[in-house]
Amino acid sequence: MCILVYDAAKSDFYLFQDGTDLVQHVNNRFKAATNSVQPYMLYLQGAGTFCIVVDCEIICLPPTAGIADAFDVLFKTYFVMNVSYPLSLCFFYNFMETEIYETSPSTAYPSVVSLINTLENHVVRDSDDE
Repeated sequence: MCILVYDAAKSDFYLFQDGTDLVQHVNNRFKAATNSVQPYMLYLQGAGTFCIVVDCEIICLPPTAGIADAFDVLFKTYFVMNVSYPLSLCFFYNFMETEIYETSPSTAYPSVVSLINTLENHVVRDSDDE
């Protein structure tokens, strides 16, 4: 059984219960796609395992990997393979790219730069008040 936790153009995060045929899910997803399928994350509930799906391949992380580790692998998959981010998440990934991973701050979207400036000003004002 698959529970879609977040559906950003059906592209980012799925939660599965034990006994789900992941290979069948991935094959069906790729067959049904009208264009390329971007990398996405799976979580196997009973096993407590995160997997990343890229190019119809399932890459399972060690059972000790948490959601931060899984997101890190997912993000780096996008970055290393030079794959476009899902349109509905492009601002989120642009923020992560420029502010968290600090890979290419010169390519930050204006709205992301504005958010970063607002956050930095807020933090500065809060620390000045003390």
